[in-house]
Order: sequence, then structure tokens, then C-alpha cells
Amino acid sequence: MGIRARLCRSAVAGAVSVALLLAGVGTAQAGVRSFQDGFESNPAAKWTVQTIGGGQAGFDYNINAGRSGQNNGWLHSGYNAPAGTAAAMGVWVSTGTGGTSDCIAQIYVNPLNDRSTSVNVEIFDSAGTKITGASRNLTFTGYQAVQSDWFQLNGYRSVFARFMVVDKGRGHDGEWLRLDDFALHCYY
Repeated sequence: MGIRARLCRSAVAGAVSVALLLAGVGTAQAGVRSFQDGFESNPAAKWTVQTIGGGQAGFDYNINAGRSGQNNGWLHSGYNAPAGTAAAMGVWVSTGTGGTSDCIAQIYVNPLNDRSTSVNVEIFDSAGTKITGASRNLTFTGYQAVQSDWFQLNGYRSVFARFMVVDKGRGHDGEWLRLDDFALHCYY
């Protein structure tokens, strides 16, 4: 066999190897587990409301104020209360069998004060230990996606996703947020 034939065979074999690699043949395929809640099916039975000081939280039913559907959750901190008042809303999510899946939580948030504000996004394990937490800035009015930091399940079979607004002491109207379309995605 001549050098030309060997080079041609090597080139063809290399091209086939690259094509198989790009197509994913012979590689492990990842999956995703997702939990979603758009506040449409009895949210008061699923979501936990927490308040500090003069904070308030609740649900809007059938008023078309959500990002999608008829219902949404809302958080309000402040309103003639001292700075530091807070309102939070959270939901328990069954993550299945645990393992080491990489997960991220997302919710859509609509700040109602026509000014920038922030929302805390926190994930807790079943013992109440915080897995991850971050403050996310909201820079405009209108629903915008807010995500947690990525986290690993590390064997957790359920997690609590909490969203909190804390009054910054910037005025008598406090901080108002609407929440809708929550999702938790775990990739394994």
C-alpha cells in the first residue's frame, strides 16, 4: 500500500472518529429533572410565607398580574416600618433520589416600585442548612428571570427554595415584588 493510500485511509478514519464524537455515539447521555410551579394550583398550600417586622407576603388570584396564568405570589417589606423588615416566600422541592446532580433554581420577579431593588435567592437542605444564597439586583420594572447560584444535591432528596426582599429604608412605600413561574432544574 502506497503512502497516498495510507494518508487517505488515515484521513477517513479521523473524520469518522470526529463525526462519531460530535454525534455523541459511545458517550454518556445527561438527563434533567425539573420541578415547576406557576402559582396556578392552590399556591397557599405549597408555598411557605415568612415575614420579619412589618413584612407581608401573599398571593394574587385571578387578577392577571402574573407573568403567565392567572395567579402569582407577592412580597412586600417596609411601608412605615423600620429598615430591615423583610418578606419571603419558599417552596419545598422533592429532588428525587439525590445523588450529585448540578441544580439551579429560577423564578420570574417583577419589582413594582419603578426603581431598582434586589431579591435574595436561597436554597436550604432538609435540616435547614443553607446550601447557597445570593442577592440579585433587579434593574427595571417588568418580569425578569432571577436565578440561584448553581449547587450540587450531594444526596439531598429535597430542598427548600426561598426568595426574600429586605426593605432598604428608602421610602415609605417599601419594596414590592411579584413572583411567578418558579422552576428547579437538576442535571445528572
